[in-house]
Amino acid sequence: MLGSTSAAAEPAQVQVEARRLSANPDAPTMALFWRKELHGKVGASLPLIGGPRGFSVELPAFVELHNRTSSFVPYQYWRGRVSLEATHRAALDERSALGLSVLAEHESDHVSGPPGHFLNKNGVAFRSDLTWLFGSSALTVSSIPRLHLRTCTLVARVCSDAGGRGGSAGFEQTIEVVFDGGWAPREAGNLRYFVAAAASWVLPHRLVAEERRAVLELGLSSRRRERGLLQLYVTGLAGNELGYLRATTGNQLGLGVRWAFL
Repeated sequence: MLGSTSAAAEPAQVQVEARRLSANPDAPTMALFWRKELHGKVGASLPLIGGPRGFSVELPAFVELHNRTSSFVPYQYWRGRVSLEATHRAALDERSALGLSVLAEHESDHVSGPPGHFLNKNGVAFRSDLTWLFGSSALTVSSIPRLHLRTCTLVARVCSDAGGRGGSAGFEQTIEVVFDGGWAPREAGNLRYFVAAAASWVLPHRLVAEERRAVLELGLSSRRRERGLLQLYVTGLAGNELGYLRATTGNQLGLGVRWAFL
């Protein structure tokens, strides 16, 4: 059900909110979710220059802990990711916005105990986001081609022996879709619903292992004034796992709660 457009629903700001609702596992949010095993994530995108409209520079970063066997606390494996992102975002008209970004990225995936091996990812990504408003709802479609410059995800021992400085070039493509729906205008406290999907494919090349992954999430969200979005969602993953266990494949279902700073 689509409501009337709120005066606060500017396309550029709605696009920023859509990125906080993303099903992409690399989104810098804070979350506690169970999907096969327990995961805990602490992250945010630190603004350095600018705001939602025009030119901006941000530092998205997170640390995610996860388990392979059952535990009430996620701790057995962890991955850390940090990026430097420069974006230009502008309204195309009253109901649409386009965002273009370039990102320099680093990620390392670790086992918490011995033998201390890890995987590493380094690259440059080019992101485009297109948002359309439909009354109080919005649809955002994103494309993220990524060039891996020094990535090692094939054998953890080999990656560790190189001290994080080894790896190969490679290519990855990610597509994101977020539908942010509402029964009422977008205002603080109003309950909204969202459907988010993300799919990625990493082409194999030397020390870069092939990965194919699709994530689907359905949930409810509530804006807490200008601070952020509180989300409760159902999540499903098909294909490769994340982090140190990314060579593991399968289908997973779960539940989560998430907070994303605006």
